[in-house]
Amino acid sequence: MGRVGFLYDRDVEQIVALGRLKGVRVAGFMSHFSEADLKDRSYAQLQFERFWGLKSELTGLFQDAVWHMANSAAVMSFPASHLDAVRPGLILYGSNALEPGFPHPDTAAFIPAMTVKSRLLHIRQVPAGRSISYGRTFVTKRESLIGVVSTGYADGYPRALSNKAHVLINGQFAPIIGRICMDVAMVDLTGLSNIEESAEVVLIGRQDSREITASELAAWAGTISYEILISLGRANSRTFID
Repeated sequence: MGRVGFLYDRDVEQIVALGRLKGVRVAGFMSHFSEADLKDRSYAQLQFERFWGLKSELTGLFQDAVWHMANSAAVMSFPASHLDAVRPGLILYGSNALEPGFPHPDTAAFIPAMTVKSRLLHIRQVPAGRSISYGRTFVTKRESLIGVVSTGYADGYPRALSNKAHVLINGQFAPIIGRICMDVAMVDLTGLSNIEESAEVVLIGRQDSREITASELAAWAGTISYEILISLGRANSRTFID
């Protein structure tokens, strides 16, 4: 089984010709929305109308073909596009696939399905005026308690979060300080209570009454939550809970 891509209306004749080849069975047709997550649905509607037009033209020739187009955002907000099958991605993680403020009643029902945890490797008392990590982008303004977290950009924790994000330790927010390194990141523990080496560090998820979401990390890193989720979920050990 293989895949063949057709991009333009003029390719219809090629599709028909392909379907008439001996030994070839066309299993399905797919397209993909580029803006189904936006409140402005004009281009998504145009994309769907083009795909529907192709379906109307070819259904008689490919009667058993499966037609699918809807990504997570379209699954949530564009029921006309569901066709024979849908392709949810981001919403499988329990993350909202629509832009903020999208008028959809079910977005609050999503429960994040992924928690990412690490550990504190080391804690050290540091005097005022001491620079932390590469590039000296953070300098302590007071005597500070600095922790080293066993997670870096090699683990999928983006370097773009340097000096922007925070983590949860013992139910308390601790800011990321200095540049995130390949295998570790530094956090400011000054003023936090009951923090010990080897303490659990939550990068994404809930600890006690507080929570860090993939959407928050994405906003700090200037990217999308899907990139955060697949980056942190790719190389790290995983535990699936029923």
